[in-house]
Amino acid sequence: MGYSDDIQREEARKRLEARRRARSERERTARGEQPARAAQEREPRRRQAVQEREPRRRQAPTAQGQRRHSSDSTGNRRRRPSDDARARSSRAASKTRAQGNRRQQSAQRTREQSKTLTISPTARLIIVGIVLLLLIILIISGIHSCGQTEQRHETASTSDGTEQTAQGNETSQATEGEVDNGLISFNPFVGLSPVMGDLSSGEIEHDYIAIIIGAEFADMLVEEAQTNAEAFWIASHPDEYLEDGPTVRYKLLKLAAKEPEAVSFVRDWPEKYCADGPDYNESHTDDSSNGVPRFYQWDKRWGYTEYSSTTFALTGCGPTTMAMAYQALTGDTSMDPYTMGVWCVDNGYATAYDGTDSAFFTDGANELGLNSQQIGTDAYSITQALSSGKLVIANVGPGDFTEGGHYFLITGLNADGTVTINDPYSAVRSAASWDPELIASQSKALFAIS
Repeated sequence: MGYSDDIQREEARKRLEARRRARSERERTARGEQPARAAQEREPRRRQAVQEREPRRRQAPTAQGQRRHSSDSTGNRRRRPSDDARARSSRAASKTRAQGNRRQQSAQRTREQSKTLTISPTARLIIVGIVLLLLIILIISGIHSCGQTEQRHETASTSDGTEQTAQGNETSQATEGEVDNGLISFNPFVGLSPVMGDLSSGEIEHDYIAIIIGAEFADMLVEEAQTNAEAFWIASHPDEYLEDGPTVRYKLLKLAAKEPEAVSFVRDWPEKYCADGPDYNESHTDDSSNGVPRFYQWDKRWGYTEYSSTTFALTGCGPTTMAMAYQALTGDTSMDPYTMGVWCVDNGYATAYDGTDSAFFTDGANELGLNSQQIGTDAYSITQALSSGKLVIANVGPGDFTEGGHYFLITGLNADGTVTINDPYSAVRSAASWDPELIASQSKALFAIS
């Protein structure tokens, strides 16, 4: 038993010693010191095996020629990296993992943002519906605004109811509505009122009339209204004359104030304008001066028709003047003011807004078979033409006869040196005698017609 115990203790001691040596060798190996004895003993055998394999490796062909062989110092095994290399490798791996984590986090944030910005189909339909509703509201508001707003287009006109261009054109007018490509779109709701009613119905607002036509003419109209039921209706219904705009209303109310003979025409204007053609059944009395018929553009037979984009009563002084001269010189009564106006339109002498072109009194007169010559704008030229039996058409600017431009006919020379005229816009002026010097001073052009 004693021997056996000794053997066991010896074996245990050897095993313990072997373990210590192994641990010591591992520690030295880790520190880069000489390999352990077992490793030293294995090294020659490993080298011998490598040398035996080397010839075979050199003889084995590959697709790219001969295989590479490992150096004798390392064989086919990779050299175990040092502590620094392992540390660098570890740091690189950590950096790579960190970069990967950051990319994953960035991708995650992008996906979350995409989810946030994504609009569901229901939300899109709601947004589209709101936009369409807003557009409909804007369109309705625009239509309502157009219906409420009065847009005016004003041009110069000739005669007392019109203003003329520098070339002697007869008239232009103001209208309410929209002008598009030279066409006028009227607002059918402007100036409409309830049923006309009795001639004497309504109240006169003097201050309102004064705003429209001025205090002087308002006084004249209101004074006439005291004894004239038609004038009273006109003064108490001024907005009935807005169909063609405020300028036309101004001209018509002023015409009623200044021309008592025109009151009846003005009274019926809201009901009868715009007539498709003349009404020769209207009662009338044609006067004359020196054998020249006296016509008025506001005659009920043709004054409610349209000429140069508005009522003939305000724009027809050119055709009316020529009709008087034509009938006096030719005896042809078929060419009344309305027919002469149609002739002007057909032959290009009527303008869209500026009344009658002054060329009508030279070229147009010649086309009608008359002899026309433009003369000097002086009193002597007027009297000389009249003395030779000719008629003189005057194209005047602002002054005693018009606020803008106007045509009228000088019919004769009086013994006292004054002249008589047929003014197609004014019976009052036609009844007076005029100084040829005054007419010449306000004339733009004079035409001797025979």
